Amino acid sequence: MLIHKLRFRASGGLAGVVRGTDVDGGALSVFERAALEKWVSAPAATRSNAARDQMIYEWDLETDAGPRHMECDELNVPDGLDGLLARLVKQSRPVAL
Repeated sequence: MLIHKLRFRASGGLAGVVRGTDVDGGALSVFERAALEKWVSAPAATRSNAARDQMIYEWDLETDAGPRHMECDELNVPDGLDGLLARLVKQSRPVAL
């Protein structure tokens, strides 16, 4: 699966502000693409009711196989995506809904 673009949004927490960023697929490392592809092909339960005010992360991929939408919370980040998540959170800016 070829990833053309990643649209990332983070919402929730105490303030409830929505932040996000868009990344060109070519800017993803081989490992990041592989982790995203694994998540798309075998989605797991990625939301927990264990805590309030968690951050919710939305990942929208534009791929050659069509659009894909995934969500996770801060307690359930899929394996291999911690580094990418940290980078995306760092470069995120407030966005309009």
